[in-house]
Amino acid sequence: MKSVMPESIPTNSILGINYSGMHDTAIAVTAPDGSPIFACSLERLSRVKQDGRPPFALLEKMPWDRIAKIAISTDQYFSFPANYESKLLATPLPQVREAGLVHEEPFYDFIKSLPAEKVFVCHQMAHAASAFWASGFESALCLTYDGGMCNSPWFGGLYLCDREKGIQALDQFSALHYAKITSLYTFVTGLLGFSPNKHEGKITGLAAYGKASDACRYFLKNLFDADFLSIESTVEWSSVYSVDQVPALNVREGKMDVYRQAAEAFTKEELAATVQEMAEQHILEILDRAKKNGWTSENICLAGGLFANVKINQRVVESGFSKLFVAPPMTDDGTALGAAWHALVGQAQFEPQKIKSMYLGPSYDPREIETLLTNECIEFERLPNAAETLSDLLSEDQVVAIFQGGMEFGPRSLGNRSIIAQATKSDINQSLNDRLNRTEFMPFAPITRIEDAQDCYLDIDKVLHTAEFMTVTVNCTSTMINACPAVVHVDGTARPQLVRPESNPLIHAILTSYLKKTNRPSLVNTSFNIHEEPIVCSPKDALHGFFESGLDYLYLEGGYLVAFKNNTHVALKYLQEKIKSPSQKSLHQAATITLQDKKLAEFEAQLVEKERIIQEQNAQLINYRQELGQHAGALRAYHLAYGGLSPFAPIARLVRAFYNVIRPRLGQLSQYSPRPMSCLASPCISKLSAYPCISIVTPSYQQGEYIERTIKSVVDQAYPNLRYFVQDGGSKDSTTIVLRRYENALSGWVSEKDSGQSQAINRGFNQLNGEIMAWLNSDDLLLPGALHIVADYFNRHPEVDVVYGNRLLIDVNDMEIGRWILPGHDSAILSWVDYVPQETLFWRRRIWEKAGGKIDESFRFAMDWDLLVRFRDAGAKFGHIPQFLGAFRIHEHQKTSAAISQIGYQEMGRIRERTLGYLPECKQIRKAVLPYLLKHIFVDMIYRLKTRFGIKA
Repeated sequence: MKSVMPESIPTNSILGINYSGMHDTAIAVTAPDGSPIFACSLERLSRVKQDGRPPFALLEKMPWDRIAKIAISTDQYFSFPANYESKLLATPLPQVREAGLVHEEPFYDFIKSLPAEKVFVCHQMAHAASAFWASGFESALCLTYDGGMCNSPWFGGLYLCDREKGIQALDQFSALHYAKITSLYTFVTGLLGFSPNKHEGKITGLAAYGKASDACRYFLKNLFDADFLSIESTVEWSSVYSVDQVPALNVREGKMDVYRQAAEAFTKEELAATVQEMAEQHILEILDRAKKNGWTSENICLAGGLFANVKINQRVVESGFSKLFVAPPMTDDGTALGAAWHALVGQAQFEPQKIKSMYLGPSYDPREIETLLTNECIEFERLPNAAETLSDLLSEDQVVAIFQGGMEFGPRSLGNRSIIAQATKSDINQSLNDRLNRTEFMPFAPITRIEDAQDCYLDIDKVLHTAEFMTVTVNCTSTMINACPAVVHVDGTARPQLVRPESNPLIHAILTSYLKKTNRPSLVNTSFNIHEEPIVCSPKDALHGFFESGLDYLYLEGGYLVAFKNNTHVALKYLQEKIKSPSQKSLHQAATITLQDKKLAEFEAQLVEKERIIQEQNAQLINYRQELGQHAGALRAYHLAYGGLSPFAPIARLVRAFYNVIRPRLGQLSQYSPRPMSCLASPCISKLSAYPCISIVTPSYQQGEYIERTIKSVVDQAYPNLRYFVQDGGSKDSTTIVLRRYENALSGWVSEKDSGQSQAINRGFNQLNGEIMAWLNSDDLLLPGALHIVADYFNRHPEVDVVYGNRLLIDVNDMEIGRWILPGHDSAILSWVDYVPQETLFWRRRIWEKAGGKIDESFRFAMDWDLLVRFRDAGAKFGHIPQFLGAFRIHEHQKTSAAISQIGYQEMGRIRERTLGYLPECKQIRKAVLPYLLKHIFVDMIYRLKTRFGIKA
């Protein structure tokens, strides 16, 4: 397909850019007179919703010689606000912030790379410009409100707008001094289990099914007034400024759980209805105070993320304004267009016109589309009269996806990348949601000819222009409610798109023909995308969306009609491709995992098995060691008192030697002085009968000092059928540098904050599909030849489900400091202790799936023990390979606090109580473990004797 950038960009155009390093990256290009030429969000090309990475893909074919200036929708640097007291806000922060959010070096690196003069535009001013210069108003008030922006002290403000005088701030909202209703709304979104900064629209829809209550008002108001800084900290950004990983706003589950417990008295619908009511009232109070300050106008413009809330917009216009206009791209992507317009203010040629459409994105030649259909072996027909044929299909209750012209800019599909259907059946919501894999509470929106608006909607004149862009709800007439119930919400409102014949001739003609056939004035219009994917951009995207969702028909620019029923073989191919190839959507889901407190994540990634082994084995063996130690200690004291010439000295040395031979080494993490590793696994270069696919995951966090050695120990195995994935928890050290260095040797890697090691392991395994599975912590090693040994063992023992080997103990310098020689497997001992060296553990996928198919994420330390018990209880057959397969690293970061130790003991207690039916005492554990330890001592002693006398072990 051709470049997305149009060729008709005139000289001296302005390029507007919104880039925060967080979300909604977008660009817009305007002509010198203000005419919008092109606008597009990065998400449409990258296929990752709200993509906040740098817009390299959008700038690829930019004709820089025709760009006069680049307008950036934020301040160049942060300045503490001199006049921060607001006359319109009533909720100051409990504690003034000492500093605002500032952009970091990667932001400036990107801006510096752009080859044209830069102009920095205040973020809120860019929002105001995006609404006012598109409205067609001669003058208006403009209210902006969002979550704020780095380098800006403001999260909103009230502006006086005039075509001659420009835009002037009347009152601005300081993020350093006032609470934001947007943060409360986002908090409730996360509180109810939805994705913050993404699913707030679900809360808006859900609110209509509930009723605000006094108790819930008190609960949320107290949080907003007194606990604002705390609720704001329940979410945090990850991968900010990343080029590779998608930035995401994640819930910190540990902090959020406290509030979820406090909110258990309220239903989801009650919480949604109450926060919606509070948000509406908050804005109405701002406008009431503005009126008392003499700041009035017949017209009102709205822009900023808060005004994606169409119910608030309806309340605003109903509060006393004659006309309302909401920026069609009201969220941060719209500031790219607003910044470009603002950079033109004062220029002689600048004559912005009332916006007629938002079809500013990429468009595609019909010849390209026909070539694509032919190459994909898709059956299609060319329609001589598309409007008539499509209206026939719609009247027959068929669902049609529309792909035509320029893609819409902003969050709404407006007929060029839309799915349309009859609005006669209320269950269309459920059936379409099922096809598109959506979970929505808001009904689909109606699309209506502008000449039919009066028959369908009450007081539509006040919002006639903005309703062309689906930015406000209105009350429906009885005619609309009866004729098109599927697009009317339970409160009697709808969010219409009004269509003019000149703005979208095809959709207008379809509606005209459909009205004649059915006497119904409106159709369903919903965005053409699968759930959690952006609206389709290219014809290829359209084919993917169509075949994956199983819609009835797809209409493509140029009159091409594709019927699903005639292309089921192609649909199967597309679905198979999606299953086999992890998509950008999968990457985004991986990037948007929930978080617990950072401190716990750090501990979890470092300590998991080490603390358990240290604490448990010390408790089990203390008496045994004390008894042996008393004898050796007495002899040592005698030796010190009487010197080496004592006749008892040889006996003392003999006792010490005997003690060193017979003492158990399981649980001991430092057995002798460091020495080079000498008992490595054999490389095993002989050819195997088969090479089963082995999947290995390395969970990692802040292990930059060791992770390269870990990775090399895996990739240097030279195993021909390996899948190796590293799931990093958003490390800030050198980890990602190492991962980039080895990414060609990996099956993939992700660096995003997670809730700990267990979740990281699950995330990693979700990316892999090997027959044999294992994980290797980011400070441990596989020994040479280990994978060949394991594969050979599984080949020769098809009945075995789980296998493990012996362990080396190493220090920070890869020097050997101990060995664990295991006596063979004993399933019964798993109810009491776990002596299985995790870094040597491998299992078949069949037992993994039989045992539940995931690590239990409620475990922070004993997740491997829990997994082994579940394997056993699922009927697994275990095997032990009497060779050293892995190395377990001992280093200072394994030291921990008493609180974490208690968590480890609690988890071990959980497993014992579950398997034994009670919580045993230490002496019971020692008694149960003793037979196994005696076997260990025997095989360990035999091994050491063979090693001492040079006998091959």
